[in-house]
Amino acid sequence: MSVVIRDAFRGTIPIGKGLFAAKALKRGEPIAAMNPAKVKRFTKNQWKLYHQQKSLPHDAAIEVRSGAMITDYLSRNGRPRWYRLNHSDNYNTEMHYEKFRIVWKTTRNIARGEELTFKYGFGTEDFINH
Repeated sequence: MSVVIRDAFRGTIPIGKGLFAAKALKRGEPIAAMNPAKVKRFTKNQWKLYHQQKSLPHDAAIEVRSGAMITDYLSRNGRPRWYRLNHSDNYNTEMHYEKFRIVWKTTRNIARGEELTFKYGFGTEDFINH
């Protein structure tokens, strides 16, 4: 496995769990992806109702440029790996649209033990027409 989940910090402040490189990773390496068999598309209103009914976190779906919300996080028992990616303006992964799902890939070489992060709303442009 190329990633591990462990406690994440901003400075000395704990922020919850995060995704970290379990080994050195090369630029462009995929580290997380939505499960294409589970990906569902919602309007914002549909997502609001769905996540409340299923007791899911509000941020368990990705808003894409078309305004749709997409996710494969459909139940409390199915937390996907990508959900552990924390936000950073100094991100080291990007979202890419591939075969009806989003894949997170490294933007540069990553050292073993480095936290993997992405920038919210960046990288979903290709999902508009799908």
